[in-house]
Amino acid sequence: MGTRRFARYVSRALPLALAGAALLALAHCSSAGPGAATADAGAADAPADAPVSALCTAFRAGPDGAYPKGAQAVEILGTLPDLEFEGESGKVALHSYYDPCAAQASLLVLRVTAGFCGPCLWSAAHSAEITAEPRVALVDLLVRSDINLPATAADIGPFRSKIVGAPNPVVLLDPLHRFGGLDPKIPLPLPILVYIDRRTMRVLSYQSNPPPDDVIFRLKTELAILDKQKRPEDKRPAPVDGYFQRNEWEMAQAMSMQAAKLPKDPTNAYADDPAAAAFGKKLFSDVTLSAPATSPAPPATIPGARSRTASPPRWAPAKAIATHRRRSLRRTRPSSSGTAAPTACGCRRWGPWRTPSSSPPAACA
Repeated sequence: MGTRRFARYVSRALPLALAGAALLALAHCSSAGPGAATADAGAADAPADAPVSALCTAFRAGPDGAYPKGAQAVEILGTLPDLEFEGESGKVALHSYYDPCAAQASLLVLRVTAGFCGPCLWSAAHSAEITAEPRVALVDLLVRSDINLPATAADIGPFRSKIVGAPNPVVLLDPLHRFGGLDPKIPLPLPILVYIDRRTMRVLSYQSNPPPDDVIFRLKTELAILDKQKRPEDKRPAPVDGYFQRNEWEMAQAMSMQAAKLPKDPTNAYADDPAAAAFGKKLFSDVTLSAPATSPAPPATIPGARSRTASPPRWAPAKAIATHRRRSLRRTRPSSSGTAAPTACGCRRWGPWRTPSSSPPAACA
């Protein structure tokens, strides 16, 4: 009985097995024949076919497709107009950085800067941190001179000499400050870094006076998004002493007078005393001696100020050793400026800290 069942099973399964073998042989012949050998040889000489974007097709078609058409605006996620800027050797337009057929994503970073701005000069001196990424093209747009006047051709060379670490740095003039309105609600402190996708000329994002480690992280993040890869892990270091960003700390140290030959100061007798340093740090961190981030409501008017309406400081952080007062003593006469915080010194290292109302120093704006 068992032998009969086995014979019946074999008689049914054998035709199916033969049909499967025939199909496998047919597939093998179609994939490994002479035609397949030719295709493999061609793949070694040229990359596999990839979908060509409409922008790339128009770009290759001729001058009419040399720059993206349609709505254009200087705004986040908007396609930039083909703006022109004056350079050392003539006018330069944005279309010279347009690369829609690039095999890999790349970024155009416009760094809006000024010659008088402390954070701008620090960023220029550390341009290597941006250009270390080979897929980044860095262009400086100079809006103001070193004396806070509209930038002219005469200001390009002096500012260009302050750029360190960027091969063949490009400095263009933008006295109209055309990227200053990226945020229509508030003025943006300099420098402003605008991140643009070179394959579409769309503004991906921007940063205003960012910490240098934030810039590096943003570059990696934007490229990862364009590459459709996982975003990088956030490994940005903590602020120096828990408060100062790396560029702020270095700018403050650069103002040190240790290199100057000064007479010995008897009041510095405790400069290297750890206990004195700890005591100074405690005073600095005492929020009762500084303006809080949210100041209490001031009186309706300031006595003797010709009925000027007072408003609390909007920008003075806690631990900045700034006063609550809108009017600070300057020599023997009261001035209309607020007492500035030492943390602003990196923005404006020259001249007095005279600022209208309670806004940040003009050098930062």
